[in-house]
Amino acid sequence: MMSTSPPVSLFYTYSNGTFKCHKCTVTVKYTQEEIVEKLKQSNIIFDSIYPMGKFPYQRAPSLANENIHFYKINKMIIDQDTLRNLDFSMRRINENKTIIHFNGMDVNSKISYYQMDRKIKKYYKSLVLGEISGSLKK
Repeated sequence: MMSTSPPVSLFYTYSNGTFKCHKCTVTVKYTQEEIVEKLKQSNIIFDSIYPMGKFPYQRAPSLANENIHFYKINKMIIDQDTLRNLDFSMRRINENKTIIHFNGMDVNSKISYYQMDRKIKKYYKSLVLGEISGSLKK
């Protein structure tokens, strides 16, 4: 019997939220610091920012060059939707390019059907990443 390890991406895409958004990413031509500043100018302010811990770097040394940080927004209002506990991570691809991962958030009820999960994922992925991307283009 052989055991398998989880993918390296699990270290930077984990969310405690009731809704998890896997492969919800957008790549932008800014550093993490520039992203945070541009979003702040659009009134999107992260409530907490912290670096990834040491353990993932020990398991996957290749991540050390990616400067991975986690970001949390406690409450974000987009149009008529109030979103809570949004989890993001950002990792550097090169000096002027960053991948933003929308990892998940809390939703009012658990999603029980696969198709409903897919529809909601598509909706929130578009809503959240669209808002972030749009703010960075201003």
